[in-house]
Amino acid sequence: MLMSSLEIEKFKPRSYRTPELLINMHLREGSGQHAQQG
Repeated sequence: MLMSSLEIEKFKPRSYRTPELLINMHLREGSGQHAQQG
């Protein structure tokens, strides 16, 4: 079963996380939270 890039990032050391990936993660989490609340 393929894992999403977001799930893969969770298992990577923080040193491997680039600012772009962190921004994408925040954007995805933020949009997901808004969708759940709304």
